[in-house]
Amino acid sequence: VAIYSNEDTYSLFRTKADEAYLVGEKNALLLTISKAVLSGLLFGNLTVILYNLAGALISFFTMALMKKSGRFHLPVISAVGGAMHNTGQLLVACVIVSTYGIVYYIPFLLIAGLGTGMVIGSVAVLVLPAARKGMNGGNRG
Repeated sequence: VAIYSNEDTYSLFRTKADEAYLVGEKNALLLTISKAVLSGLLFGNLTVILYNLAGALISFFTMALMKKSGRFHLPVISAVGGAMHNTGQLLVACVIVSTYGIVYYIPFLLIAGLGTGMVIGSVAVLVLPAARKGMNGGNRG
């Protein structure tokens, strides 16, 4: 069984698999929503689900648009995604607590989101080529 993205359509691991499943934007969105809801149900409550969904959806659509544009590298897309995730959660917090005083957290949350997103995107840039090579039947030593 192979689970692949559009970039791996002609990869050896996909063509040799008995079954192969494309994880496109639609499936990635479904996975994002499912993760947000399930983690809220398992580890929180309705409020946690709202925070999860807001952050995940704003982040997802922002990163999808950036990727489609073809203008941005993965670390930049990931960094902006992290910042947008925190922004989405902060917007929900403003509504839930009925005060906009918490917007003072924006600079700290943006820095944290940009930083963690940049690290995750940079690690992905380093790991993805090796993972693709391994899945394509690369060095098996």
